Amino acid sequence: FSPQQRYELYRLLALVMHLGNIKLKPVSDSEEDGSVVAVPDDLELCAQLLQVEPQQLQDTLCFRTVGGGAIASTTKPLTPMQGAAVRNSLCMHVYVLAFGW
Repeated sequence: FSPQQRYELYRLLALVMHLGNIKLKPVSDSEEDGSVVAVPDDLELCAQLLQVEPQQLQDTLCFRTVGGGAIASTTKPLTPMQGAAVRNSLCMHVYVLAFGW
């Protein structure tokens, strides 16, 4: 592997480990209102490793898109438990991609 390829692999592995550290908390007393990232610094580090804006990553972890296609789509908030499932799925997917090339 070239130095660049090793760097990219280490960056992806760091992303997986840091994504696993992201904790979500309810927006309000009712979990049905959605969730937000509990520690913004963790979100910013992961977004930097993933090379996206922090808000994009938070939206991915805290909302799901419903509908789509030719009509319209809407977003629905996820509970902290649902957001954790999305986070875990993203971690697993990145890990598989890192070793599947």
